[in-house]
Amino acid sequence: MSIEVSWHNEEQTILYIEYLNRWTLDEFYDMLQKSGRLTEGSRPFVVIGDFSQSSMIPNGLLSTGRRIEQNTPSHRLMLLLVQPNMLMQMLVRTVSKIYPKMVDNAIIVGSLDEALEKAQARLQAKAT
Repeated sequence: MSIEVSWHNEEQTILYIEYLNRWTLDEFYDMLQKSGRLTEGSRPFVVIGDFSQSSMIPNGLLSTGRRIEQNTPSHRLMLLLVQPNMLMQMLVRTVSKIYPKMVDNAIIVGSLDEALEKAQARLQAKAT
């Protein structure tokens, strides 16, 4: 599979989604289902979408917006996108206007380390 989904930490507060090489809409839908199962009933969490190993997005990705927005848990605190290409960045900006809940609290970062730092800071702020 070209999209890997797992908890990044033992506390299960950072969901790590890694996009590898070429991925399809079907793989994206599978990732959404797995993410939903992992986060259902979980404590507040942050999502890191790591695009550093992927340089493309599949046709039709914009059409997934309504489905994602309807299934975005209210306890997702932040969405961090690691090295999305320019096309993905444009898509995020467009989607934010059409489906604001889908990418609310989304931040684009340059590295996984930066994403983890921001995730930890947000989780600590929520805890206090």
